[in-house]
Amino acid sequence: MSGERDASAKMGKERGTSPAGMRGERGAASVMVVLFLPVLLLCPYATCGVGATLLGRARAQAAADLAALAAAQDVDLERLAQGERWLDPESAVRDAAAWARANLDAARRLFAAGVAPVVTVEVYNPLPGQPMRHRRSGRELTDPTVAVTVRLRAAPAAGPLTAHDIEATADASVLERHEEQEEEED
Repeated sequence: MSGERDASAKMGKERGTSPAGMRGERGAASVMVVLFLPVLLLCPYATCGVGATLLGRARAQAAADLAALAAAQDVDLERLAQGERWLDPESAVRDAAAWARANLDAARRLFAAGVAPVVTVEVYNPLPGQPMRHRRSGRELTDPTVAVTVRLRAAPAAGPLTAHDIEATADASVLERHEEQEEEED
């Protein structure tokens, strides 16, 4: 009977099914764990970085949008009384920068410490029949327009390795009032 066991053990060894045949496989799981552990640890790190980037981008865009809308309210009332749509450049720049910074302060933890956001405001006041070109997009502007750009350094919770620059832009224009709008309000 011992001869049968030896024969079956030899056959099992050849096929790799006997316990004696698995001795060469010991530690293979440990090697796999060691190889894939860095990947498994980096997945949450990358996920946090992507999520924080998307949130930071949304916050920067919201700040640019609100700043442009706030600055578009700075119509020169004296010129408007004469029938001319004109933005007061000083007020528009001041208000846009203040609104953008106020909105970004609420999300300060999303951005790199010690790196202040840069808010750029451009005011375009084209004269009637003399359109201007938007400096960044190149589009033709026929209405008074405020262009706001917010640049900041995002530093997600995942650490400084995932920090990168975010830029958001927004425009708001002062449009001419049409007779249809006046009739709807009455």
